[in-house]
Amino acid sequence: MWEIILAGGPVMWPIVLCSVVAAAIVLERLWTLQRERVIPRELTDRIWKLVESHSLSERHIDALARNSPVRRVLAAGLANIDQARAARS
Repeated sequence: MWEIILAGGPVMWPIVLCSVVAAAIVLERLWTLQRERVIPRELTDRIWKLVESHSLSERHIDALARNSPVRRVLAAGLANIDQARAARS
């Protein structure tokens, strides 16, 4: 492998550098976007219980919308839960 890099000459070094940077970005995204970090299981369980018990309030929805983009989407859906299907699309 090392012989291939040396045989590539000066053009090969930027390619190797870009490969290392790309691998680092992929690993960082895999770490950051783990399912449990994006939307934890206890969050969905807690929200589902509030919906089933009809105790979901505007305060809950506002608190949910402040934390992350995924939670904002969930909060928007919960805010419009009583709307007709045609109004939501």
